[in-house]
Amino acid sequence: MSADVAERIEGKIDKQIVGGVQLRRAGGGLVLQPNNVAEALELAKVLSTARGMIPDHLVGNPGACADVVFQALQWGMNPFALAKQSYIAGRGMPPAYMAQALVAAVNANAGLTERLRYSFAGEGAKRVCTVSGVFKGSDQPHEYTSPEIGQITPKNSPLWKTDPDRQLSYWSARAWARLYAADVLMGVYADDELTPDMAREPEKPQFDPFAGDGPRAIGGGRNADTPAAVPLPRDADSSPASQLAGASSEAIDDAPAFSGEAAQ
Repeated sequence: MSADVAERIEGKIDKQIVGGVQLRRAGGGLVLQPNNVAEALELAKVLSTARGMIPDHLVGNPGACADVVFQALQWGMNPFALAKQSYIAGRGMPPAYMAQALVAAVNANAGLTERLRYSFAGEGAKRVCTVSGVFKGSDQPHEYTSPEIGQITPKNSPLWKTDPDRQLSYWSARAWARLYAADVLMGVYADDELTPDMAREPEKPQFDPFAGDGPRAIGGGRNADTPAAVPLPRDADSSPASQLAGASSEAIDDAPAFSGEAAQ
């Protein structure tokens, strides 16, 4: 289904707008640089049609691809490269990013004099990692020491078994950034940071549009004694609201929306 949707999206790409996206070198690589929001959104459409270049969860999903594009812009990365480091941690969640991408983002955007440094102490379940970073304009290192590796949960990555020091360094670098450079990773999570409530699709609240003081949940709240809602007139289909809803549904059918989940 996603491949069919990708073909529909491909036919709606504005090639004139996306042609304004610039290609430049940065940090030894290539970066795609949109000049405005319109170019960024068209680039997201292009990304969502790049079968064979991106993971399946992004194919035909311009909303998730828009997240990748805007995150790549914030971190100064190539969105096609960042897309390969993305995954979906839970239904209804935006893309999450692998540890390699998060560490690269910290090293490039945290204002450090050099890349983060790592040291290890202890053996087996008592192994710990200390991460150290020095900000520009300061000669004092900022350090973070991880918990003992045996106390860290969950351990979803296979690297915890095959290359524990590398995975512990990833985990510790992310924790260092949460402490000292929260703006770099703000709003970006890995799967082992998500609680069940965050990964679960939120329930849609029901609202009573006729509550006296604005929307409220049906069955509770300060307006719980409000009388039942007045029924709509029989000719509601001809009302302006109904006509607007019909026009909106036709527009949605003609053009895929930018949403957090793949179009069906």
